[in-house]
Amino acid sequence: MSGGSATLRRAALVGAALIVAGTAAGSAFDRQARRAPLPGDLRPGFGWLTAQADTQASLNRDDPAAALSDAKRLVRRDPADAEALGKLGTAALDAGDDALAYRAFAVSGTLGWRDASTQFYWLAAALAGGAMPIAVDRADALLRVGTPVADLDEQLTRIEASAQGRTLLATRLRDGVPWATAYLLSMVGDDNQVRADRAATLARAGVPKGRDCTVIGYRISGLVGAEAIDAGYRLGRAAGCVDAVSTTGRLALPFGGGLGNVFDWSLAGDADLASGVDVPPGGKNSDTLWVESAAGIDIVAAQRLLLLQPGRYRITASVRDAEGAPSQGADARLACVGGAAGAATDLIDAAGTFAIPAQSCQAQMLTIHVAGGQASRRLWIGGVTVQRLG
Repeated sequence: MSGGSATLRRAALVGAALIVAGTAAGSAFDRQARRAPLPGDLRPGFGWLTAQADTQASLNRDDPAAALSDAKRLVRRDPADAEALGKLGTAALDAGDDALAYRAFAVSGTLGWRDASTQFYWLAAALAGGAMPIAVDRADALLRVGTPVADLDEQLTRIEASAQGRTLLATRLRDGVPWATAYLLSMVGDDNQVRADRAATLARAGVPKGRDCTVIGYRISGLVGAEAIDAGYRLGRAAGCVDAVSTTGRLALPFGGGLGNVFDWSLAGDADLASGVDVPPGGKNSDTLWVESAAGIDIVAAQRLLLLQPGRYRITASVRDAEGAPSQGADARLACVGGAAGAATDLIDAAGTFAIPAQSCQAQMLTIHVAGGQASRRLWIGGVTVQRLG
């Protein structure tokens, strides 16, 4: 259990009237917070460091009376230190002195935004009072100082459950906050409503500034992880970071596309497999996959997500050995994923054609399999193309 999470739960016990007052005060404090260096003769010395260590030890062993005594001693030694005041507020909450906790956190709020205890306190206050702008500010501050996203799961879920909270979070993501990648890659659990709220937040964020396909790729992955595959695809298309079937019904799928998301090729990692993307013998472009498999069984060498509409298609690919001769050592397979797709059954028949059903196949995973028994002989795989037939 993190200290920040424990502080949040304790802060939630503060009285409702106090919380509403504290919410407004905390917002005003943080807007005007400016930490000026203290004069040299007031800088804390070794005694302050000893007091700080004593306070932390008391908090860690869950001794409210000792923690409160140590924290008061710490603040007396340095009454203008946000961390010291945060420890006093935490100790006061443990000891049941909500009024003292409020005073300590109110003052620490004027001294900057880097003390996690202070931010957790005002985050709890804002959520309890329904003040979403302040709650998002506090969550932003915590994430900026390195608080793991997982430690804010409960609070982010409450923010995302609010339409205003989703809009405010989406604005931060669109502006490119430093914690965006960690947020986008965080897990959201199995609750359908929580997934829907996370997907709605990401979709509302839209294309971030700069249109960097690597950054957008993280956002697409977040949407796909929240089972909002179609929203992720639309975002990728809007940013030019996802390939689509052309007006002639053709979709070329070169390797090394550099799109940097789940709708691009991802090479598998396996101890028995070596692979890369390079210029094939006699070729000109670095868009062909080479593989060398020492496995005795079929092994996946690469995969990518597709979002093909219902209909019939044909897939073609070129597989050649190191001398350029055609080879049967690898093949492409396609399976429905997402929603009620069920088992990952290969849709491609012996003629290379397949049908996307109208139901239960909102997305598809295309994989390249290398046959077992290749004895590390090099194969070149390229020219992967999907053509719509009707």
